Amino acid sequence: MRIIHILFSFLFLFLFSCSSMSDVERRKKETDVAIELANLYHQNGQHDQETSTLEAVFNEHGEYVDAMVVYNLSLAYSERQDREKLMNMIAYGREHFPAHLRFSRLMAQTLLDEGRKEDAIKEYEELEKSYGVTEDDILKLIALYEEEGERENDIKRLLESAIERGFLTKAILTKIIEVDSKNEEYKLLLNNII
Repeated sequence: MRIIHILFSFLFLFLFSCSSMSDVERRKKETDVAIELANLYHQNGQHDQETSTLEAVFNEHGEYVDAMVVYNLSLAYSERQDREKLMNMIAYGREHFPAHLRFSRLMAQTLLDEGRKEDAIKEYEELEKSYGVTEDDILKLIALYEEEGERENDIKRLLESAIERGFLTKAILTKIIEVDSKNEEYKLLLNNII
């Protein structure tokens, strides 16, 4: 019952606020409402409604669709294990929103889930070259390198990259000390963090 009340509240606010909006503002508002609605469906375990809500916005807005709709729809397809739609949505997101690295991260994780480790490594390596790489991306790539073995130089390069990017965290410093146990400078830094 609570979700019906919330849905009607969203719908009322949406209709009330759309009367004097431009097309761009209206599309943005529709997208925001649809994402909130899809999130509510997701939280309540109503995954079919979540997916259909996002698909409706995606189909209606076409080339003007918001990146978050595409990403959330990708996640919905991933959860439903609909690989074909997932891969199509990731490809769409990467083509239309190349600055949104979350599509590359989702691709890398999907490849890992499928057991395609080499392809996942290539995706993470491309992410590592980008401006928006995260500490988590670097740590995942290091873990993949460690599983492969014989990649010490690649691991050292990644750790140097992490330091250059300002990722002086406990996890990165711990990895540095694992690789180079004689590095007193980083041991001291790690002790100051702990």
